[in-house]
Amino acid sequence: MYLSYYKITTYLSCPYKYYKKFIEKIAAPISARLAIGRAVHEGLDYNYAQKVLTWEDLPPNVPLDVYSQVFENLAYQVEWTRESEERGALKDGGYSSLQLYYQNFVPQIFPGGVESKFTLQFTPTIFFSGRMDVFTREEIIIDTKTKDRTPSEEEIARNYQLTGYAMGYRALKKRLPAGLRLDYLIRLKKGPEVKIFTPERSEADIKRLIDTSLQVAKGIRSGIFPRNEESMFCSPQYCEYYRICKGGK
Repeated sequence: MYLSYYKITTYLSCPYKYYKKFIEKIAAPISARLAIGRAVHEGLDYNYAQKVLTWEDLPPNVPLDVYSQVFENLAYQVEWTRESEERGALKDGGYSSLQLYYQNFVPQIFPGGVESKFTLQFTPTIFFSGRMDVFTREEIIIDTKTKDRTPSEEEIARNYQLTGYAMGYRALKKRLPAGLRLDYLIRLKKGPEVKIFTPERSEADIKRLIDTSLQVAKGIRSGIFPRNEESMFCSPQYCEYYRICKGGK
């Protein structure tokens, strides 16, 4: 069984959503926020992939054009409630966030690796795989995220993704990274902001991720997939399977 950060957090937030997505493989519209996140990621990745070799950033219009194109391609998969109002405003918010980040933070990032894949073996039959967005020449893993609010310190502390990245880096390089960094591009009504977090991960954090992964695998193999309607993510805003779930299909 192959697990990932996304599979684990999906199962933990709602086993029924996991069932629909990964067992039944039912296609569903993506969220607008996911479209923004992917578009920002693609714009940055386009620049970092060449910067590994050139040590220079592309002109700002290039990654911003990539962002716009990817967003428009993904927008057709979003189930808009008020498309004429939402689509332009969300696209502009993501564009402004990326523009701010690219001009003020990206010039100081010199990637040593981009989109680095890794696979970890927890047991003879359970694996954990992932892909690091970028790690720098100073061996700092940077994960960039988009959000419409500032995350709490508690959210940062319990983020399994960074723990997985630290483990993946150790598997690839035979040592832990020099540091971990979460760069949040935050879309606010007053304008975009960028927040930088530098959490630490210990061996206890790594053990906790492994233990959680094994428990999730046990639940999946047992065929336990209850709805979690008490979750804060149980809404059409955050879950692409909300209408399917409420329709009882």
